Amino acid sequence: MNNTAPLEHSWASGLTQGLPIAAGYVPAALGFGLLGANSGLSIYETALMSIIIFSGAAQYMAIGLITAGAGLYSIWISTFLINIRHLLMSASAKQFLFSASKWKQAVLAFGLTDEVFALLSARRNKTNVFFGIGVFLAAYISWVTFSCAGYYFGAFFPDYLQISMDFALYALFAALLFPAILKYRMALYTAGLSAAINTFLGTWLSSGWAVPAAMTASVVIVVYVSSFKQKKGSQS
Repeated sequence: MNNTAPLEHSWASGLTQGLPIAAGYVPAALGFGLLGANSGLSIYETALMSIIIFSGAAQYMAIGLITAGAGLYSIWISTFLINIRHLLMSASAKQFLFSASKWKQAVLAFGLTDEVFALLSARRNKTNVFFGIGVFLAAYISWVTFSCAGYYFGAFFPDYLQISMDFALYALFAALLFPAILKYRMALYTAGLSAAINTFLGTWLSSGWAVPAAMTASVVIVVYVSSFKQKKGSQS
């Protein structure tokens, strides 16, 4: 059996395609490193957070809670809630994880950030686990490297640039996800419904609860309606 992946599906191709994500991570990673330094964390603690957690939103939240003097339990619950969306992303990624070995599944599951998932979703059937790992490596190396760089050099940036650094993650995710939303109607319905539900829940829930609840509810509703229509169509 030939286990060699085609060139367009190889990890090297994924590494190349992941370079825009790596570039987009630079300002956010620099901002995180600077925040770690200003919060009193050591370079080792800041680097380990990026190496082990590898989640920009969760890391920013964790440092904010640490600075505020929150307990370990509160930090754990908050970061878990903000990352619960990864359960949905992992379930969706099974199309190119199904035939992969357990260790490859584990590597890609760890590296499945919002931006990596958006890129893989846009390619749909044109990717596999080798390509996904390549994309992850590009993003991971950039995030860890520039988190450390931000710790040492972030203070030299102007104040207005420091404030805008964390916005880069959201802009990058939107740019990667938008083509997939335009191409796949169900993705458009899910995104729109999720935004509407989040707006409603956000009036009386914190974002840590409203965002995952809106995402879960929108996926359940869209899948149920789609299944109902398919079942009704087969009976007619």
